[in-house]
Amino acid sequence: VAGSAAELFAASRVVFLMLTDGRAMDAVLERGTDRFATLVAGRTVVNTATVSPHYSKALEADIRAAGGAYVEAPVSGSRKPAEQGQLVAMLAGEPAAVAAVEPLLAAMCRASVPCGAVPRALTMKFAVNIFLIASVTGLAEAAHFAQAEGLDLQAWAGIVNASQMVSDISRVKVDKLLGGDLDAQAAIANVLETTRLIAEAAHADGIRAPLMDASLAVYRRAAAMAKSGKIGTQGFEELGQLFERQVRLASLTEPLPDASNRVTLASQKDALGLPRPEIHYRTGDYATAGLAQSRKTHERRFHALGVSEIHHWPGPQGAGHIMGICRMGDDPKTSVGDS
Repeated sequence: VAGSAAELFAASRVVFLMLTDGRAMDAVLERGTDRFATLVAGRTVVNTATVSPHYSKALEADIRAAGGAYVEAPVSGSRKPAEQGQLVAMLAGEPAAVAAVEPLLAAMCRASVPCGAVPRALTMKFAVNIFLIASVTGLAEAAHFAQAEGLDLQAWAGIVNASQMVSDISRVKVDKLLGGDLDAQAAIANVLETTRLIAEAAHADGIRAPLMDASLAVYRRAAAMAKSGKIGTQGFEELGQLFERQVRLASLTEPLPDASNRVTLASQKDALGLPRPEIHYRTGDYATAGLAQSRKTHERRFHALGVSEIHHWPGPQGAGHIMGICRMGDDPKTSVGDS
């Protein structure tokens, strides 16, 4: 066992970092100081942490500039697969560095998948975790629904485990729910951080991720309630308690007619060679003011009910279409249907 990070780097050609976040990694690597180059020069640094793709790419640039090599190696799997050496690693970096690191992961991973250049291992993990987070959160909500409806939970579990959606993780989670086992495999805080990173990466790249946006709101509320002691600090097993302690209030605002709101044909074409629809839409001052007033009204009502934690959705969402679908008039230049 090395007495310090400096001793470890001096004795090793390949160094694995299994740290909580970028700040911890920067501290261990003494990034931003003269010591950084001394530590990483001539060595391969393997990062197994889930961090932002932007951070990982910048770290790779710094390590390579200092004469070292960098490999992303995030893993898929929680505590139990880790204990059994059944994790799946995703690798990204220079091909030679990836090839050197891959056999070193055999002790804890049943498979290692090269994904290309940095940060493709992280974005690959994000793509996998979108499915995982949505599935596990949905499973917790399904169990809560079944319990609230007074259904036979054993029968519900049997159907889930016999369905086409069954998996190793669903079997484990269902058994934990039925047994009231709140021992965490992934704590709420960790799931929240991963969901936040995915949502931010999606938004930065212009990718819509509505399920991750919704999951982020759920886990933020769960983390806040755990911090205040209203629910435990464990993983998805605690979400049923969250679902029982929340209520949703929504207001519908009506946008005024706006000549700039329209649908046109885009230059891009679909798989059939037809122009894609291009939607031009803005909320407008009238509807925006209505949303602002609705927020104030919601807060007054919730405060009157004694609600202490209020979370507003960050922006408007689509709802009912109460104004028709085609503008009507007498001029084909400004209308679609005859008035």
